[in-house]
Amino acid sequence: MKSPSQNRDPDSKATASDSAEVAETISQYIRSHAAKLELYARQWTTDPANCVQQAFVKLATCDPLPDHPANWLFQVVRNLAISQGKSETARRTREKSYQRAPWFEESSSADIDIEQLQTALSQLDDDIREVIVAHIWGELSFTEIAKMTEVAVSTIQRRYHKGLRQLKKRLREQCQT
Repeated sequence: MKSPSQNRDPDSKATASDSAEVAETISQYIRSHAAKLELYARQWTTDPANCVQQAFVKLATCDPLPDHPANWLFQVVRNLAISQGKSETARRTREKSYQRAPWFEESSSADIDIEQLQTALSQLDDDIREVIVAHIWGELSFTEIAKMTEVAVSTIQRRYHKGLRQLKKRLREQCQT
């Protein structure tokens, strides 16, 4: 996506309307992607909102805006969340007292037990869980996930299908108990 500054004469100064256009574009991405990005980051950190906020601040300082802002945001949030998660792990090791925040917000209209889903997701291998969350809740394509994680598309597809089988099995087991 080109910034408004790319469409004007290089010798002219940025106008208030250029800034307003960029601000509106970023505002639209916040409304449409913030919750998805928080869910995605939640698999690595207990403070996903912080990672998402930092990613949007970085997006606001980009000139020009990235060609694919949604993909760029997922990549930045992933990197921030992994880094923040490592810091949390180190702190947990020192403090020896930690309880992970819930991944999903409680909803009275949900057809599935949120706690069971969270438990089932947390039991998946990290690489499999990442693909499941990014594809289902992040609405990223297998190609986008492959590019972001630097893994072959076929590997992403295998992880996704394996994860779905594992989730189905675990959720069935939890329902029977």
